[in-house]
Amino acid sequence: SYGLDTFEQIYSQSGKNIYARQAGTLDENPYSIICAHYDAVTYYCADDNASSVAAVLEAARLLSRYQSDYTIVYALWDQEEIDLNGSRYYANQAAANDHDIRGVLNLEMLGWDSNNYGLFDIHTKNVANSVALANLLVHLVSVYDFPLDPTVYNPGSPDSDHSPFWQKGFGAICQSQAYWGGDFNPYYHSSQDRINKFNLTFFLQMSKLSIAAIATLS
Repeated sequence: SYGLDTFEQIYSQSGKNIYARQAGTLDENPYSIICAHYDAVTYYCADDNASSVAAVLEAARLLSRYQSDYTIVYALWDQEEIDLNGSRYYANQAAANDHDIRGVLNLEMLGWDSNNYGLFDIHTKNVANSVALANLLVHLVSVYDFPLDPTVYNPGSPDSDHSPFWQKGFGAICQSQAYWGGDFNPYYHSSQDRINKFNLTFFLQMSKLSIAAIATLS
């Protein structure tokens, strides 16, 4: 509905990625990805990972109104909870076809902050420009004065959809609530994962940061 070319990438009988592409005006080939996984382990998954799906959709809604210098891919991966199957398939295909990916911003659970400290994790690794992407996120927190407190972990967690991109040599980071920082959602992977548990102010600021990041990259 935002006027973007949208694709279903069916990679198995039970697996399907969904992504949209916004072509750059200077060069369509290099592109950046903002992404999240849309599968879940229970019927309720407000934080894991509907929070990040919503942020990706909001990025598409806002940025599709503007021209970008370089292409943006808004991606929703399937089967993250199984074995990162959806993102792994996409990363494998991207590597096989020599895609020029400028960076991958993986969003993983943006809704939980129990104490209003604004703590959040940035998971990176010494692969391609991953460390530079992490530093960019920290810089944007300062530039836009977001009430957020980032901690960079290097090497960070391999347990989400940025990891297959690392394995194929692409720059990628994961932006998440304080998963390693000591303030993780206690309702994770349960039927209690509902939006009434959200810190909506934190969710808003994390969403703003992710959109600022993908806009800067593109």
